[in-house]
Amino acid sequence: MSHFATINGVRLPATSWDEDDDSLLTETRLITGGMHRDTTGGGRKQVWRTTLALMPLADALAWRAMLEGRGFRWGFDTTLYSDKGLLMTSASSTLDATGGPFGGPALDVTAASSASFDDWPTWSVMLWAKPGASWVHRVQTSEGTKYQDGSAWSYAWTATAGSGLALSSDHTELADVLALPAVVPGSWADDLALAERPMARRPFCRLAGDCIERDYVDVLGCEVTLRHVHLGDGVRRAIVSATLRED
Repeated sequence: MSHFATINGVRLPATSWDEDDDSLLTETRLITGGMHRDTTGGGRKQVWRTTLALMPLADALAWRAMLEGRGFRWGFDTTLYSDKGLLMTSASSTLDATGGPFGGPALDVTAASSASFDDWPTWSVMLWAKPGASWVHRVQTSEGTKYQDGSAWSYAWTATAGSGLALSSDHTELADVLALPAVVPGSWADDLALAERPMARRPFCRLAGDCIERDYVDVLGCEVTLRHVHLGDGVRRAIVSATLRED
């Protein structure tokens, strides 16, 4: 399904969207008097500047964490290390190069898996699992909510990140695991269950949708700001803005 913009498969609630050239350019005047421009440093690159819709503060904190590249992601391409070099221990489990939900890598799980990092007061774990014949998407948050394929769920699997990552073996197979230090909205579970591609390696995000002329592009969230908004009704709200620079 096409959307204007998605970040790592989640619909981006953008209220403004500006695109510009972010290439490394050399512009000089020739001896003939004319101007000359060279694009160096890997060809043409783009940058997008966006402001998101007013939203509850908890949702804004989740967007800030995603856009800033916080948290850890395990892609299982050739290793049990995250994109940032954090080891996931998974006894007797096996890397599968092509068995994942998008035809890419996955991890065949035979025991509980874990990774050690500092305690997070709030968190979400998002992953693809294959407990039976087909892949499903699962989300668990520090608020105690669980989702499977976008629907509320109460099955006994666990995926926590309070004092380091802990994943039960009930998932059977794992792919594209992201632990984020924020509570994600339930709407993210809906979008991620319909994702068409894996997430970008952290700290990058995968930008896709009608906003670009390619299938997708990996971007680095820069100048991510959060502006608190007070409307006098006791509800904490905020607006997130970010600059997305092409990798």
